[in-house]
Order: sequence, then structure tokens, then C-alpha cells
Amino acid sequence: MQYSQKTKNIPLVDYIPAELHENNTWEIVYYVFNPFEQKLKRKRNRVKPLQSITQRRKLAKRMIVEINNRLLYGWNPFMDADKVKEFTKLKDAFTLFKKHLEIEFKDGNLRFDTHKTYSSRITVIQRYLVSVGKNDILCYKFNSALISDFLDYMRYEKRVSARTRDNYMTFIKTLCNFLLQKKFITANPSLTFKKTNKKKNSRVIINL
Repeated sequence: MQYSQKTKNIPLVDYIPAELHENNTWEIVYYVFNPFEQKLKRKRNRVKPLQSITQRRKLAKRMIVEINNRLLYGWNPFMDADKVKEFTKLKDAFTLFKKHLEIEFKDGNLRFDTHKTYSSRITVIQRYLVSVGKNDILCYKFNSALISDFLDYMRYEKRVSARTRDNYMTFIKTLCNFLLQKKFITANPSLTFKKTNKKKNSRVIINL
């Protein structure tokens, strides 16, 4: 659907919902009220090419639903200019993280045990997301509520120790820093989490 300049200048409209334009470059097109210019402005999100047209349309449909839901609840991209990768699938961001781990390990910048531990923990997180039906969530949904649910799952359902739970929390902080640095998220959702292990390492004094 094409919108005239007259339509875009209606001041009482906050947004015009997103829809797919299948041209040479597939784009999700929508209009949002720009508070700095006091008028509706067009926004576009590119739909990445896929081998299957059907799969590409499914991806576009999911993007449209997410965008329109956020617009409905007051999201305004003109107020959040850096949110350029929020609609990336979280599992794709995880794949990039693992790729970076592999490169840093091969280059000697990451110890073997650190590489092994990080790779294992992100695999555990991915399996958890699959088990709760969130394997295809987008990056912006990797929030404090989801992190809390995962940590509770590890502690109270998998019955890992408090120390192990804290180790996962520390890893998630590292993961969130990566996602933030690469602009997959715009705020670190792990900052509010604290360690729960209260045990102190005991010292054994050996009399010689």
C-alpha cells in the first residue's frame, strides 16, 4: 500500500502498521510519528534473502507481527536510533558469539578451558530455549525475566549448586556484554542479578 503525503501529515496518527513490500529488495515498511519533525515518517526494515521464498515470507510475517506489537505499545524507533539489530534471531546472535569464541581461541587470546566452558554454557542456554518453545525469539526478548527463569530452572529444576548457578549468571553477564557491544540489545538485562552462593571457601591448616 502506498501512502500519500497528505496521509502522512495527519497529526493525530501515531503510526501506520508495518507491511511487506516485495521489490528487488524485500522491505518491511511502516510509518511512525517523528516527534522531532512533528509528522509521520517512513521506516524500513530489510528482510534478508533466504533460499526458500516461503521461509522468507514467514520471516517477514514474524517481523511484521513484532514491529506492529511494539508500535501498539508505544515503541518509537525515532527515539531509539541505535536499535538496529533487535529483530535478529537470538540464536543467530549466539552463533556469532560462538564464532568469535572459536577465532579468539585459535588466535591464542582465549584459554582452552574458558573456550570449552563458554561453549558448553551457551549450548545449555540454547537447549533450554528450545525446551520452553523460545528457540526462535528475537534478541530484544532476551530480557531479565527470561534470564531469571533460566537461572531458576538451573537451580531448582536441574538442581545445580548455588555456585554453579552463579557461574552461569557470570557467563550470562559476559554474553550480554557481547550482545550489547554488537548492538543486538540496547541495555544489559543481567545487571540486576546477584550471586546466591553464601558459602566461603574453607581453609585447611596443616601442622608441619
